[in-house]
Amino acid sequence: MTKITFRTLKTERDFTQFRNTKPFHSPLFRLHFVLRPNQNSPRFGFIVPKKIFPKVVIRNLLKRRLKRIIQLSLPRLKPADILLAPKSEVVRKKYAELESQLTELFTNAHLWQKF
Repeated sequence: MTKITFRTLKTERDFTQFRNTKPFHSPLFRLHFVLRPNQNSPRFGFIVPKKIFPKVVIRNLLKRRLKRIIQLSLPRLKPADILLAPKSEVVRKKYAELESQLTELFTNAHLWQKF
């Protein structure tokens, strides 16, 4: 079995592809995605704005938590480019709540692979 690595969206072009996509919402997150069947694994981008999360420590904490939750879900996700934007309420939530909200959001967006 090959190991799936965490890959991120980096370029402006990677992020502009989401402009015309339908967002999926949960109480804690907004998610956009574009399916990429020619990719081996999903790629992720995070938008954690300074306006909503002014402290860099909080922004980095959120990104680390999201990255860890996604790493655990990687083998089950479809190949896609996925953009996640946390809402301001996410700061006051525990890791388990974040994990359940993301799992539910991936289910609503039909991003789980069928085995």
